[in-house]
Amino acid sequence: MKKVIFILIFVIVSLVFFGCNSDKENKNSMPTLEELKEAFGTEEYDEKLKEIQKNIDDASYEDICSNIEKTLDEWVENQNLLEIEDTSIEFSQDETMMNLGLNEKLYANIFVKIRVDYKSDKDIENERDLAYQAIEEIKQVMSKNIYCIFKVANKNSLCIGFYNNNKLRYGWDTLDTNEVYSTGKQNIKIETNLAEMNVQTIVYDFVKKWDKDVFDKADNPNYSDKYPNIFLKNFGLLEDDNSLYIGIIMFSAYFGESEEETLEDLEDKSIEIKNLILENEEAKKFLKEKGVTKIKILFNTRWTKENFHSYEYDI
Repeated sequence: MKKVIFILIFVIVSLVFFGCNSDKENKNSMPTLEELKEAFGTEEYDEKLKEIQKNIDDASYEDICSNIEKTLDEWVENQNLLEIEDTSIEFSQDETMMNLGLNEKLYANIFVKIRVDYKSDKDIENERDLAYQAIEEIKQVMSKNIYCIFKVANKNSLCIGFYNNNKLRYGWDTLDTNEVYSTGKQNIKIETNLAEMNVQTIVYDFVKKWDKDVFDKADNPNYSDKYPNIFLKNFGLLEDDNSLYIGIIMFSAYFGESEEETLEDLEDKSIEIKNLILENEEAKKFLKEKGVTKIKILFNTRWTKENFHSYEYDI
């Protein structure tokens, strides 16, 4: 009897052990950047993209941030440019960001801000050159991190600051998440459920028509529907206050009209958007099911002194 029990225990332990190893292998099975590049232009490329997306989608936000932070830590260990005293990395995520000009969410929706504290020495020659060389090295190692490539919005303009005695010496310390971040055609896209997509499309179509109505004039040689002046920049549910958030960015006043005339029209446009949503039964049903109690619309007018104009409606 004891022999039977021992065998059972051995089998169970073996299953657990090999099962854990199998899980680890699955988690580490994400294609490398080199493998992805080699497969470019082939059917295998699409398969590898699917594998990458599955790995990223299965990872938690914390896991993604931890992986990117590990890349920074590895750079610190291997670099020999400056004496690094400390590093910190901040992450934030905006899941409402749209891929500008398209009716789809932006997959790369994480922002990264890096701070490096280094020990300065008067005897260091070319300190500035060394610091900016270090910044470029950090950008290079981050550009090889799969999570950074596909999930970081500001990957092409990483906010990296080098500090000494708690003062910024080189690089940047300001990250503007209200800037425009867009990748054009996305290799990996967010899958939006049909009910939410219906509401998103109502707003997207309205904004697209609005841009055409105010800029597609016979005497406006610069108009192009490929390069609009008004974009749907943000769309999504904010769980912290049970709201539907809509962000619209405008790059100029209406063609042939003054700044004041354009700004005076924003409230009317916000009411039109709100009414279009609430007049749609499927949209109303979706908002009710999600517990949405208000619609928040924010206009970002890039050409004015006061950039933001907010309107909020209880529903």
